[in-house]
Amino acid sequence: MIAFHVEGVPATKGSSRAVISRSTGLPVVLAASPKNARDQASWANAVGWACKLAMRGQPPLTGPVRVVINFWLPRRKGDAGDRPTQKRDGDKLERCTWDALTDLAFVDDGQVVSWAGERWFADNRAPGAHITIEPAAPARKSP
Repeated sequence: MIAFHVEGVPATKGSSRAVISRSTGLPVVLAASPKNARDQASWANAVGWACKLAMRGQPPLTGPVRVVINFWLPRRKGDAGDRPTQKRDGDKLERCTWDALTDLAFVDDGQVVSWAGERWFADNRAPGAHITIEPAAPARKSP
């Protein structure tokens, strides 16, 4: 099992969308605009260094893995309540973080077969994430 904490503001991975080309009439996939490309790079760098330290020279895991990530996000203006319910969707936070872990903690993020996590406000602590990665439990028959 590998467990570590990353300090920094977690970033999201944008979504792609399909449109119809005016010139050819064929579908074209457009990558998300890199509005937060600098934030993604900064978060990926922080995740990468924390992971490298936690791995202590071990090679990336092979085979199925379980990943648990708990995110602590800065409270934005207008955020109310105990937990974040606005922007910075959990799945987009996970995607950006999984990409940063690829080739470091595991060979490919396709190895992630089990995942969990939560989003919290970082009111009394620094923003960041706690990440745990371990081999997944042996397969059993699907329901």
